[in-house]
Amino acid sequence: MGPRPEVQHYVDMFTDEEKAILSVQPGITDWASLWNPDKGKIFAGSPDPEKTYMEKIRPTKIRLQLKYVRERSFNVDLKIIFQTIMTVISKSC
Repeated sequence: MGPRPEVQHYVDMFTDEEKAILSVQPGITDWASLWNPDKGKIFAGSPDPEKTYMEKIRPTKIRLQLKYVRERSFNVDLKIIFQTIMTVISKSC
């Protein structure tokens, strides 16, 4: 587990506090992925997807990634895995 990798353009914007996200190995799922597994809905109809990302997605994504960095543990990883499985199952039903 660990925060999903971010494109360099956004990594370059990290504050000193946000750079802590880079201290953990990236993973395939994280709290931010679970918060909004279908970001396409947020972008739908957006005249400015970059602005939409910066205002509606990035702040929460960063907050959840920092939460993972601060609270990471084996139990947290198990919780994320379980919730990811449940999310995948519920989307396919």
